[in-house]
This record gives sequence, C-alpha cells and structure tokens, in this order.
Amino acid sequence: MNFLAHLYLSFDQEQILIGNFIADFVKGKEFEKYSPEIQKGIILHRKIDFFTDQHPIVKQSVKRLQSTQGRYASVLVDVFYDYFLAKNWKNYHIEELDFFAQNTYLSFQKNQEFLPEKLQKILPLMIQNNWLVNYANFEGIDKSLKSLAKRATFESQILNALQDFQNNIEDYAQDFAIFFPDLIGFVKQNN
Repeated sequence: MNFLAHLYLSFDQEQILIGNFIADFVKGKEFEKYSPEIQKGIILHRKIDFFTDQHPIVKQSVKRLQSTQGRYASVLVDVFYDYFLAKNWKNYHIEELDFFAQNTYLSFQKNQEFLPEKLQKILPLMIQNNWLVNYANFEGIDKSLKSLAKRATFESQILNALQDFQNNIEDYAQDFAIFFPDLIGFVKQNN
C-alpha cells in the first residue's frame, strides 16, 4: 500500500490525513457519514489516485512492470514510489521521517473511532513495524510486497516484484523524480 505519499500529501492537516488514510476502505458514498474535513481527505485521496493513474510517467513505470506483474503493476508502482519518497524524505518535508511517522501514528490512535474496522486491526501492526519509515529500505518494501501477495485475489508474481524493482531501480527513480513534483502541484491546486 502506498500510505506514505497519501499521508504526506495531507500537508499536516490531521482530519484530511485521517480521510486520506481511510479512503481505500470507504466505498462509494459511505464517505458522507464523516465530518466535512475527513470527507475532504477521502475525496483528496480519490483525486490523487485518479491523477496518478492518468499520468504518463506513471503509465511508463506501470508498463515496465506489466509483463511480469500484470494487473498488479500499478499497485506495485505505488509501493515503489513510496520507497523513493521515504528515501528522499528530506527533499520534501522539514521534519525527519521518523518524527513525521510517530506523529502520524499518534493521529491515527487519537482518531481511531473514525477508522474502519479493517484499519483498526492493521494499525497496531503498522505502528509496531513502523511501516512509514521502513518504506525507505528494501526489507520494508519486501514486507509490503509479501503482505500484498497474501491479499492478491488473482494469480500474481508479487513475490518477485522486489527483483523487478531492483533490476530497474534507476528508471523508477527517474520516473518518481519527474512525477512527484507534478503530483504535489496538483494537490496544492485541488486542496
């Protein structure tokens, strides 16, 4: 899951952060039961996903993975991009990544009542294994990929995705460096 980018793009607004975090677990118009600020976060998440899926650089990254990862290629690119965000965090945020992560986890705990049941179950694992910080290393990415592989509903090669990533890491790094500033600009215009 590409949690880190979505959380970063909430720009330290706690209720938007909560909405952005829960968005994949809130279907259709279910978002209307949340406060206006959490709704903004859910809608922002959906806009980010739409923008990302339409971006030509992201499509280029996805195409690179298509032959080995099929329909999971776009999900894996999201994870790979979180690796580069974590690795280059100082280029994007004034706080250290670890400090950002700890504050984010505190926000989740403080607002746990708004988290869908599935996320409430995931949250302790996320905190214990410090997912947000561990996106910055291959071991953390590998754990994310193994978790994705367990939840895959179609036949997949997700367990081989880390090798795919490492084989083309320079290309993905270049794609991310072009794409992410575009995404930041889009969010700032639409938030």
